Amino acid sequence: MQHLKRIITALIATPLLIAVIWYGPRSVFLLVILATVAISLLEYYALARRTDLSLPVYFGILLGSLIVLSSYSFSFPYILAALFLVTALSLAYYLFNYEPHPKVIYSMGVFIAGLVYVAFFLSHLVLIRHLAMGRIWILFLLAVVFAGDAGAYCVGVPLGRHKLYPRVSPGKTIEGAIGGLAASIGAAYLMSIYFFPWITVRQVIFLALSLGITAQTGDLVESMFKRSAQVKDSGKLFPGHGGMLDRIDGVILAAPVLFYDLVFFIRP
Repeated sequence: MQHLKRIITALIATPLLIAVIWYGPRSVFLLVILATVAISLLEYYALARRTDLSLPVYFGILLGSLIVLSSYSFSFPYILAALFLVTALSLAYYLFNYEPHPKVIYSMGVFIAGLVYVAFFLSHLVLIRHLAMGRIWILFLLAVVFAGDAGAYCVGVPLGRHKLYPRVSPGKTIEGAIGGLAASIGAAYLMSIYFFPWITVRQVIFLALSLGITAQTGDLVESMFKRSAQVKDSGKLFPGHGGMLDRIDGVILAAPVLFYDLVFFIRP
């Protein structure tokens, strides 16, 4: 039943996502990222609050939205200014709402870390959308990351014997991780044949490995958050898949990697 829910959700969500990326203008894509950041921050702060932290959730969503909006300008001075403003406002909030509490530094750190981890990292999707062939590069990112997820599952379940990082995620195996990387390389190669024929095989492998390894790391990072909060899923937004963070944990870390790979190494 769980697998059926996952399949149905994927069959509905995937075409909608592709349609928004391919046909939607930049403004619509921006709205999608803003909504994604808002939901992800809600889930992130909900996980943190399970560890007995008091966090200004809606203030965090407002600040996260400012970071995403700054990326729409495609100007790093604006993005840096937004990061400074968001950090300063966070410090001011905790200063003027200060009550003696042994966890105040921890709470403030978790609050600001969420803005960086969710809002700043995901804002790189908006930056990628501004690049030449930005739509296709975003589809490339999603194909590589989601193929890696599928490959890790398909190989890890029947063949997994050696634990990858049991302290954080007991179910993940080294065999599954290798299968995920192989699937990421395959997806990257197929995408490159049709959309980026000028990219060399070495560059394709470089992109696939950098994205695949980062995405798997992102999966482990979110597993660490959930394990600390003692929950199985970050939410229930997607039947069979869990919450928004459960679905995009790999994309969160892989999006900045793709952007900087393209800017510094591939130069599309």
